[in-house]
This record gives sequence, structure tokens and C-alpha cells, in this order.
Amino acid sequence: MHETLYELKQEFLKTWPIERLEQMSLEEYTNLDKTSFCYWLEAITTDLGSIWGGSAYKFGIFKRRELESENYNDKRKTDGEYAWYGKYGDKKEDVFETIKITIIKIAKSSQTNNLEAIDKIDLGNALKWKIAFLYGDFNCLNAFKLDALRVIATNLGIEYSNKTTISQFQREIMTTKSEDEEYFAWSHKLWKKYDAGLIDVKSDFAHWLNKNTFESYRAYLGYSDKGIEDRLEEIDSFFDDVNFFQVDPANINGLISTILFLMSKKERIKNPNFIEYDSKNSNGIPKAILGKNNYIKFLKEKFQYVAPNYWVFQGNPNVFDFETALREEILTDWTVTAHKDKIKPGDKVILWITGDQ
Repeated sequence: MHETLYELKQEFLKTWPIERLEQMSLEEYTNLDKTSFCYWLEAITTDLGSIWGGSAYKFGIFKRRELESENYNDKRKTDGEYAWYGKYGDKKEDVFETIKITIIKIAKSSQTNNLEAIDKIDLGNALKWKIAFLYGDFNCLNAFKLDALRVIATNLGIEYSNKTTISQFQREIMTTKSEDEEYFAWSHKLWKKYDAGLIDVKSDFAHWLNKNTFESYRAYLGYSDKGIEDRLEEIDSFFDDVNFFQVDPANINGLISTILFLMSKKERIKNPNFIEYDSKNSNGIPKAILGKNNYIKFLKEKFQYVAPNYWVFQGNPNVFDFETALREEILTDWTVTAHKDKIKPGDKVILWITGDQ
């Protein structure tokens, strides 16, 4: 049923074996004639999993169509022909060598099923996990963005936190596939449920923002819904792992938690390009648009969001061995008498085990 997909993966591996990667030139990596390694990753193999969206900087270095330099600094550099992230070096030759070594490391790590090593590699998540999928032996799901993995994990009943790594998501999700289940039939089933549960709210939020925004935001946003949508797309493009405006109505709490996490000072410093963009646009308006008084407020209004309650359940270890039950995942229910009419799905529970310590 999915023979063409298996054939496409094999065609990629035949065209770009690791031995060729080791000899790959900059021109082979990125060119404008639709034969490059980057073009294979983004376009030719898109049916195996999409990494469309965002800027070409996700490739680390790329050959430019527009030769006019604009807004280049220490973070983004160009020699007129190529452009690259400044963190990888000052010369295109050095930058490409770094990127090539990185790609080979990802491919070899996936081939040896060392997914945890890929988490630590400095390359955009969508790109590096697409590479991992292509060179691995179907040892990860063909979903490469963190927000997609979070929704899929939620659909599968897999628990996670903002600190859950992509390799952890991949390991847990892969355990749900039975040995006799054909890979693409299984992955397409997960994707179908993912797509069916999402709502694109960008247009609605742009309209809401146009009606409710502060006048001081107008220089940045403009006065039309379409212009505001363009700004929202700009903001979204700085976050490779998340599509802020594709919303799962069943997991609004998770999206809000993700936004607050990514906008925290500790996480923002990991995204210097957004910091630069944010500071250049009325010093913080893009960040504020995603914040509590704008996008989060819109989400709460649109989806009638109710924040989760936290409940403390007290137990006596002399009556029940809670530590073993939790470790072996056999604790599935809890009898309550007080406040049972107020407890709702999505609420959080704290287990308090009584005792001397």
C-alpha cells in the first residue's frame, strides 16, 4: 500500500549515502538547480515528512537567490552568494565544514539508534530529526516538530513536561507500534488523528487583535487583518518546533504552558534571532502579542479555557504501597469523597504519602 514511500526513502539513501556526505561539497549541499541535499530534504522527500516553513537559515548555510544584503550582523552573515548563521563561523568554508560534520553525526547516531545524542546536536530540530528519520531504520516517527510530537503524545495518553526531549517523545511513541504493524500505516493513522484535532486560529486571532490591540502596537501591526496575519507568520517563523496558531482544542492548557515556557527569559536567550527581531519591533511587541494580554487571552476566550485545579490526595503507606504502585504504573484510580463534583479532566494531582518524613 505504501510501497512508493519505502522506495522514496531507499532512493534518498542511494543518492545520499553517508560516504557521499563525507565527500559532499558546498555546491552539492545547497544550490539553486533542485539537485542539492537541502532540496532533497525539504522538497523531494516531503511525502516522508514535511519540514516546509521557516527560513532557509534552518539549513545552517544556504545559497541565496536575492543577492542584496539586508539586516546582516554577527548573528546572520553573508558573502553575497551564501548566507549563514554567524554562530557557525565567519567564512563559508568553515561554516559548511561544521554543518557537514554535524549532519554526518546525526546520520550515524540514528543508524546506531543513539537518539539521545541527536538531542544535543546544534541544528534546528525539524532538520536534524528529518535527517535522523531518513538514515535510521524506522526507529522514530516521521514527525519532526516538538508541538506535533506533543499533540500525538497527548492523543496516545503519553505524559510529558516542557522538559521532555524529542528523543524521549520518539522512544515513547515508538513503543505504541506493534511489531506486525506496517510503519506508514501506523504513522499515517497518528497523523490523521493529529490533523483532525487541529484548528488554525491565525485568521481569527488577527481579527481579534485588530479589534482589541493597543494603539501603540499599530506601527508594527498596521490596520488590516491581512497585515496582522503576515506579522503573526513572521513571529511563528522564529520557532521551528512550534506552530503557535495550529491549536488542539483538547489541549489548550498544554499550548499555554508551552507559550509561557518559550517566552521565559531562560528559554528566550536560546533564540537570539527572535530576541533581535523582538527588540527591533517597538522593543518587545512581538513577545507581548504572544503573552497573557493578547494571544493567551484570545485562547481563553475562544475555547472557554478553565485553568486546571490542583488536588492533594493523602495516602497511608502502611495501608498501600504507593511507591511500588507508581513505579510499576498500576495506580489507575483513586476514591474521593470531598469535592468530587469539582474535580474535572485536566486537573493536576499531588500525592501526599503520610509518615514520619
